[in-house]
Amino acid sequence: MALWPQYGNLLVDPHLMLIYRFPMFLFVSPQHADVAEMLNGAFEAAYQDGSFIEFFNNASLVKETFEKANIGERTVIRVDNPHLSNETQAIPDTFWLDIEAQ
Repeated sequence: MALWPQYGNLLVDPHLMLIYRFPMFLFVSPQHADVAEMLNGAFEAAYQDGSFIEFFNNASLVKETFEKANIGERTVIRVDNPHLSNETQAIPDTFWLDIEAQ
């Protein structure tokens, strides 16, 4: 186990991985519905053609994190997130990161 002094008693277990849905959203003012619509369309198109996943997977921070995480060596424990709204829970699985597919 690794201990990071700058985070107090935080430990990283090399054998376990907790997975829970934790969304990150980009919010747009209700006064700019056209911008929200444009962004939604662009993100959906990027997911459909694979360019978003390619961009995400090739981002240096993401790539380095996945390489260091040794995901295939860990036991996965899925934890439900009870704080997600009904709207967030209704987001199709396609738009959630599947860490085990990495």
